[in-house]
Amino acid sequence: MIILIRVSPLLIRRRLKKLTAQVADVRQALCGSNHIEVFYEDLRQSRDQEIERILQHLGLHSDIPLTSNLLKLNPDKLEDILQNYAEVAVALRGTEFERYLD
Repeated sequence: MIILIRVSPLLIRRRLKKLTAQVADVRQALCGSNHIEVFYEDLRQSRDQEIERILQHLGLHSDIPLTSNLLKLNPDKLEDILQNYAEVAVALRGTEFERYLD
């Protein structure tokens, strides 16, 4: 059973802008520290390469196979669970957030 959700197109744009500002603040705070950024999309697209990069950063060897029992919480496509997907898509079209609709 799919549970449909509805979000305000105006509020989601505001929230995404706020989150973007918060990410910028965290990046600034971490500037100069020994860290790397890991993006979910990179893990999904090139898992082995990203894991290798993370392990190298941590100074760990990659000769031990890594496993996880974590599951994706929401396997459905966004347009299948977002009741007003079309409205949100219009609100985000042409913005830096449009890519999150894919």
